[in-house]
Amino acid sequence: MVDRVARDRMVAAIQNFLEEKITAFQFDEALDKANEVTKDKTVHELRFALWFFYDDITDHLIRGNKTAWDALCRIQLLLKSDSEITYGRRVCRWRLRHAIAAILFALFLVLAWKVGWGTQLFLLAIPFGFASILLAKWRRATEPPPVPAEIRLAPFPTMASLWEVRRRTTFSKKPYPAALQGRTIRTPLSNRLAQTRTNFGWLLFGPLILLFQMLPEQKRPILLKTPNASA
Repeated sequence: MVDRVARDRMVAAIQNFLEEKITAFQFDEALDKANEVTKDKTVHELRFALWFFYDDITDHLIRGNKTAWDALCRIQLLLKSDSEITYGRRVCRWRLRHAIAAILFALFLVLAWKVGWGTQLFLLAIPFGFASILLAKWRRATEPPPVPAEIRLAPFPTMASLWEVRRRTTFSKKPYPAALQGRTIRTPLSNRLAQTRTNFGWLLFGPLILLFQMLPEQKRPILLKTPNASA
């Protein structure tokens, strides 16, 4: 289902953000308004993807390198078209780390039952939080990084799909402004502080994260349904 009104609202919000007519908070609000009143699944998918291009805690004008700028323009292109994001067959994959997470989570439940409910559970959770962080690092170390072609194409699955939509859609891409070079959303210090807060919370709620880490990895290939064209 293509909701032209919702898509046009998101295109306008992105354009205003690119042109520094609105700040991150205003951008966030505009995206939510377009997303909340539609059943267009492509709008929902791209709304989630757009969250990674701004900070919803500290207000700011647009930040980002040329890679981020180009990705925002490709999202605009997709929204201006009548193409729809779909997914292929779901594939579940089990890894050794899933079994380790399950064992650790079960061990925490046994120990929690023995020590009883109370604030002492937070102290009990800390070593399991460390284990959870190590499992997450293990996953990042063993997962192949995105290939450059995937980064240059997102949210399109293939170059063919990108050119097909580009051919059928009226769209003018704005060049990356030199004034944006060097702008970052957060300073290195603020990034370290944010990571410290994240790690602290991770240590306290590690067992809950282990519950999710014991689940299999699920992957579904992204496809693009274009009217009168193959994905």
